[in-house]
Amino acid sequence: MIEPIVKSVGGIDVHKGVVVVTVLKEDDEGGIGKETKEYRTYWKEIREMAGWLKKEDVELVVMEETCQDFCV
Repeated sequence: MIEPIVKSVGGIDVHKGVVVVTVLKEDDEGGIGKETKEYRTYWKEIREMAGWLKKEDVELVVMEETCQDFCV
C-alpha cells in the first residue's frame, strides 16, 4: 500500500481569465474528497482562492504550466 505524503493537496490550472482550483483531501476514514472552484484572475479573487486553500488546510499546491509564448 502506498502511504500518502500529505493529507490535502491543491491543483491549480491557470487560464487567461480564470483559475481552476481542485482540492483533494483525505477524510478520517481514509477516503478522498474532491472540490473544484473557479476564480477570475483579479487580485481580490486570487486572495479569496488563497484564503480557501488555507481554510481547507492544503499542505501542498501544484500548478499546471503551459509553455507557449515564453519558452525557449
